[in-house]
Amino acid sequence: WGILGLIGWAYLYTMIVFLAFRRKLFAMVGMLGLFIIVAIGLKDPGLNLPGVLGWLSGQAGNLIHASLCLAGVILSQFLLIEREKDNAGGESIRRMLVFGIILIAAGYFLRPLYGISKIYATPSWALYSAAICALLFPLVYWLVDLRAQTRWAGFLKPAGQNPLLTYILPNIFIALFGYSFWPEMLSSGIPGLLRSIVFSLFILGVAALLSRAGIRLRL
Repeated sequence: WGILGLIGWAYLYTMIVFLAFRRKLFAMVGMLGLFIIVAIGLKDPGLNLPGVLGWLSGQAGNLIHASLCLAGVILSQFLLIEREKDNAGGESIRRMLVFGIILIAAGYFLRPLYGISKIYATPSWALYSAAICALLFPLVYWLVDLRAQTRWAGFLKPAGQNPLLTYILPNIFIALFGYSFWPEMLSSGIPGLLRSIVFSLFILGVAALLSRAGIRLRL
């Protein structure tokens, strides 16, 4: 399907759940869990679905992506529901943090099944990714919405204004220089994490320069 197709499937499943349950948070959390459980079942190499049902085997990754997307919808509902009660400060933040901790716990217990892999769309990858967002978003919300502190995020502005270009820049870099550009010791662990941070900042800088030069990409 390609990346756009995967995004489309994730949005489709998430939209169906949202339209079906709207503000019923427990139901949406239950569907998130169901997506994960069904995806785990579909990833079983011994599974042999008959006839037309065979196409479901290819939906495991789509359900994992949808669970990540649905976690974001649930996170937004914590904020929107509390805003309607004029209590979008501390209570919203507490709920989002608790949600993030639950996601971390679920990802930790499921990690032995398939490990953590974005390429293979494993359950733990989706849960950990959602957990990171659930734990970081309250901080961003507190700084930007409640404290009106926005200047610190200026370095992210080029990516927000020119996202498609920023997205493909790493692929262009790899096509030009290959994966052997950095030593093996920077490919895993803490050194790999630091390399990823530095590389991300480098890409943001290149995106900023290209944006100022008037180079933009749009679908």
